[in-house]
Amino acid sequence: YSKNCAWVLKTNLIYDALLSPSIEAEYRFAPHWSAHVDFSIAWWSKKSKHKYYQLVQLSPEARYWLNDRQYWKGHYIGAFVGAGHYDLSKGKDGYKGEFMMAGLSYGYMFPIGRCLSLDAGIGVGYLNTEYEEYLPIEGHYVYQQKSRTGYLGPVKARLSLVWHLGRSLAKGGSK
Repeated sequence: YSKNCAWVLKTNLIYDALLSPSIEAEYRFAPHWSAHVDFSIAWWSKKSKHKYYQLVQLSPEARYWLNDRQYWKGHYIGAFVGAGHYDLSKGKDGYKGEFMMAGLSYGYMFPIGRCLSLDAGIGVGYLNTEYEEYLPIEGHYVYQQKSRTGYLGPVKARLSLVWHLGRSLAKGGSK
């Protein structure tokens, strides 16, 4: 496999299905190492009933690839951090806040074409959030209380479609 393809672009199909479009980029800077970042945003609302689904998330990650002979194929482990903002409401009650997370990831990438791969992975870690609970009443947000909570467990899931920039994954690449 070509080692000259250092950059890939991705989209997480799970996030896309949840109407939170994502874009990811990854750079392979050494035989075993890459830097990955993912960004997702959803900004949906139905104003007539005050239904909101707003989420912005950014998460960088350092990855160690177990196979250094075949770029963009095989198992990797990583460490990530992330932060985001959300506003979630079903019309009766709402939650608006910010979160931070950190943890470890495991994944596997496999080719599905000359320039495409799939990246499947999971991240387990700690997520901490501070949020305000509110009620939307007659066009106003009525503050109820401020809360903070923490969670330990799965915080990321990935099934990403990967596009390899530059050379294809064909053996030897072009000369």
